[in-house]
Amino acid sequence: MFAVLVKKEILNNILSLRFAVTFLLFFLLIGGSMVMMAASHDKQARDYFNLTAAYRQRVEQMRDFQEFEIFGMTSRRRPNPLSVLAMGLEPDMSRSVTNSLWQDIEIGGSPYANPLFALFSTPDVTYVVSIILSLLAILFVFDAVSGEKEEETLKLMLSNSVPRDVILMGKCVGALVCLCASFLISLGAGLLMARVTTSLVFSPTEWLRISALVFVSLLYIDIFVGLRVGNYNI
Repeated sequence: MFAVLVKKEILNNILSLRFAVTFLLFFLLIGGSMVMMAASHDKQARDYFNLTAAYRQRVEQMRDFQEFEIFGMTSRRRPNPLSVLAMGLEPDMSRSVTNSLWQDIEIGGSPYANPLFALFSTPDVTYVVSIILSLLAILFVFDAVSGEKEEETLKLMLSNSVPRDVILMGKCVGALVCLCASFLISLGAGLLMARVTTSLVFSPTEWLRISALVFVSLLYIDIFVGLRVGNYNI
């Protein structure tokens, strides 16, 4: 019976207008965020390689070791590819260290960071999930029970020997399957578009971290759906 209820909820959600609107918003928000952040990271990576190449060229032109001591040694960190999904503390972290004989060690910020992100919220995937997708999850299931009450199909369902908690659980699982599928498809499409349009490449370790981020995002959506469905009384 539970599997039948879940299948019914999935079919009802897929055939509804709110699913089409929700999927479209998922695709536009997550896909647009991925493309925008990937383009920003691509520019940062180019700036990093240009600065590193210019520094190496300057060192190769030095005539003796004393000139190198005066000029100093600078080490720069490559931009983190995972900032495409979650910027985190990336803009505030030091990205270069300069050490010379005539001055103290100087720690500098990122010379190639996007200045707009210092003024406005970073539109990464974590921002979209935490602020926007949580609201979409609530709106998606807002009439999970009240809609069937108005259509008087809930009375027919309750006339059978189906526990009410099983009905609510079926609605919760059905909504989660639709929302999580929309989220995963949109995220996959965003990663594909970012890979095609930029030089973004993830290492195996970074893919594991992306998987952990996706799992936490799905759990976050699950919490909001559960909170909404759990408030219904039938």
